[in-house]
Amino acid sequence: MVQMHMKHHLRTIRQTITNKSGSPSNRYFSLNYKALSQALQALAELYVNGQDVTITDVEQAISDYAAEHPTSIKIASKSGYADVYLTGPWPDTITLNALAGDRTVIIIVAENGTQTTINADGTVTTGQYSGGGSNTNTGDNTGGGTTTGGGTDPDPDPSTGGGGNTGGGDDED
Repeated sequence: MVQMHMKHHLRTIRQTITNKSGSPSNRYFSLNYKALSQALQALAELYVNGQDVTITDVEQAISDYAAEHPTSIKIASKSGYADVYLTGPWPDTITLNALAGDRTVIIIVAENGTQTTINADGTVTTGQYSGGGSNTNTGDNTGGGTTTGGGTDPDPDPSTGGGGNTGGGDDED
């Protein structure tokens, strides 16, 4: 059931979780395993007893748990940004606020989502995120990371070791 949930939100997880070692989805699982397991315990028991469990059931159980435990499920944990927690149903928009400076990243959650970066100088960069395959960034991008679709790098400072080009497209490093 956790895998169903992660697959349902994979495109968002790839944009909002910095991978420390392995993939963003592995880190999401590690950060949230205990809370997700508790949220899905009742559904697991129903499943073991032969009842079908749908993605709608899984999402509802997780939403209900998140509403009762608003700091237990991280939906954004990105280098240089404050963590964001699930506090109810999965949001349509996730805003990442920089820990230092004025940079903000707004991720609109959708099949072909949009990632908007508002930079400290007031400029705005918007790119399409469409998921798909991945390419390891090399060369000037010392932060490493994965290219997963259109857009620009929300963390252009390679000294932070930030997640590379998580929005995909042109890396501005």
